[in-house]
Amino acid sequence: MKVAPRMFWYAAKAGMLNFLWWIFNGHTTVPNDVSSARTARCVRCSEFLWETTQCQACLCMLPVKVLFSAERCPRGYWERAKWTWARFRKKK
Repeated sequence: MKVAPRMFWYAAKAGMLNFLWWIFNGHTTVPNDVSSARTARCVRCSEFLWETTQCQACLCMLPVKVLFSAERCPRGYWERAKWTWARFRKKK
């Protein structure tokens, strides 16, 4: 499968932004059962590309995105993990 250069750069930008978002949110990942549920929902979506395991809506690489706790589905099928910021907020 030939990937258009423009799509490649959009995917690279989306991946880098997702990685930076993950770093700034404390490097937290979700448990295996949560990532499995996210993956199962994504592969049933019409936006999922089987050839590249990408989402057409956000151009993410699905095997990586489902692991990050700070990530969410752009179509609203799954949300960010609730514990993302709670562990790192300073108590006043």
